[in-house]
Amino acid sequence: MKACSFSSSIWSKLLLWQGDRRSTMKWQEEIQRAVLNANGKNIKATMYRASIVACAYLIWQDRNTRVTQQKRRSHEQITRLILQEVACTSSLSLKLASVMREQKLYP
Repeated sequence: MKACSFSSSIWSKLLLWQGDRRSTMKWQEEIQRAVLNANGKNIKATMYRASIVACAYLIWQDRNTRVTQQKRRSHEQITRLILQEVACTSSLSLKLASVMREQKLYP
């Protein structure tokens, strides 16, 4: 199956942003990689997981907007939105974990 150049371009930029210099893979391979390598609680794993989720959601949202409203975002705009989402998610996740530890709210 041929990869979508639009989503590959976005994912490639996200990988570089995370310091990962590898080329993009097929979606199923990316998911397998995430399952095997991104299951930790460190910032790198959190950012990788958040990147996959935000990327899938925002590309899906853009596709639906193109179909239903004939509006289109560039891959640069979507990449910027994903980076903002990942930064917020990662920041909140770490802050929440810190607060829960301080207040002994973990089970």
